[in-house]
Amino acid sequence: MSERVAVVTAGGRSAVTDDTGNYTITGLVNGTYSVSCARDADNDGYQDFVYTPSARTVNVADENVAGVDFTAAPRTYSISGTITDSSGARVPNVTVSDGTRSTVTDAAGRFTLAGVVASTVTVTPTRTGMAFSPASREVTVPPDATNVNFTAYSAFTHRFPGGLSMVALPLTPPSGQRRLVDIFGTNRVARWDPTASSWVRGDLHSPDHAELQARPGAAWFVQLPGAQEISLAGDPV
Repeated sequence: MSERVAVVTAGGRSAVTDDTGNYTITGLVNGTYSVSCARDADNDGYQDFVYTPSARTVNVADENVAGVDFTAAPRTYSISGTITDSSGARVPNVTVSDGTRSTVTDAAGRFTLAGVVASTVTVTPTRTGMAFSPASREVTVPPDATNVNFTAYSAFTHRFPGGLSMVALPLTPPSGQRRLVDIFGTNRVARWDPTASSWVRGDLHSPDHAELQARPGAAWFVQLPGAQEISLAGDPV
């Protein structure tokens, strides 16, 4: 549907604007009418535009009436949420963006992105020295989106040499982000399991094996094909 097409209604009769935005409602007898516009192109129950004025009163008295005009602006919505750390404390000064608009969380960790047109956008928080779970969220408006929340963690980055390294992590990663094979991007990860008196290996065992989950107080052998910088989020120990 063209951006210029809308339905204009008066006295139980209606007309659809053409591609230039013009319309004509015919068959009205003498009288006073309220003229209004509407458009819901995808039938989702939400109007696509805000019209100025919202309606116009027109008196028809033995002649056609011209110049009953409206201005249409896209209806916009908001996306809001809160950013906390893993203990529930609010995190201020986090930049939150949907790729077009951005805002910063206040002292209570709250943010609102206003002026978002009907669409699906990717909302991403950023702050130096921090990582977030989830890293981003896809949000569809309308309606206004609330509770688009994130959890903030410290960001850790270390450059590892190629070859075999023994690695321990001074942090607790977020739940769902603890698989060593994902963190290091290789299944060449191994840890000795003293209870079973055997090695647990990423190339032989499930990546969800308890001994292949990142946690403080444990260490693993990791074989990297070349030097690489590894970044991950977590609560420092």
